[in-house]
Amino acid sequence: MPVHPTASAEESAVKLSKLTIIVYGGFGATVAILADLYLKDKACAITSLDQKLASTFQLHVHPLVVAFLLIAIGIGLCFAFPEKSTGKTFFRGASVLTMVMTMAPYEVHPGIPQSPDQPQPQAEIRHLDSFFVSEVLAQVRTAEMSRTVHLDVHLAPPSGKTVSQATYTLLNPQTGEIVAQSTLSGTDASFYVTKRDYQLRVEVPGFRIVNVRPQLQAQNSKLTIPLQASWMPVPFQRVISSRIGN
Repeated sequence: MPVHPTASAEESAVKLSKLTIIVYGGFGATVAILADLYLKDKACAITSLDQKLASTFQLHVHPLVVAFLLIAIGIGLCFAFPEKSTGKTFFRGASVLTMVMTMAPYEVHPGIPQSPDQPQPQAEIRHLDSFFVSEVLAQVRTAEMSRTVHLDVHLAPPSGKTVSQATYTLLNPQTGEIVAQSTLSGTDASFYVTKRDYQLRVEVPGFRIVNVRPQLQAQNSKLTIPLQASWMPVPFQRVISSRIGN
């Protein structure tokens, strides 16, 4: 019965080929995502796609889930467009990054106003419901513009630690969408924001990311944020941590 061993060998070869595609395609997608995350920081594909899902489709997906989804798509591309070598399969898996950046290009966010004369950024609502409530949103935004609060933020690092610069990001706490973002030097920052509900995310190299919900009740509000040292680079913290809350 020589047929069975031959069939078994062929089946084993097919499985090995699929496993090779999965390993090299997945490895290519993983390397591309990690390199993009480390080198491009806030402009990386995971952050851009995460923001698009939140603002347009109201899908609150953890960034790690987005990363695994991109790896799976990279492997899928390797099966859809098979290559003849492991090297080409690796680069085929890495090509998922090009597709994602085409779908969700990086957007430059407005800065957080640092004087009362600067225009206030508006949280653009781009999900499907916004087509039906545009007039109501316009009225709400007009009312918000007349309620500006002066917010002083002080960063308190551990003894012996210094802060070279910090990135302050205002987010919509309901959707996780970025409203405004500024990078400043030193431990003190002063902003003028509309009196509404925000999440403030503070990112400082060498420290853990901090998410707070400032209480903007008084005309002049002060906020002190304790910092904790961290060995993990900020871009990787941003992906591992949850987008909203903390």
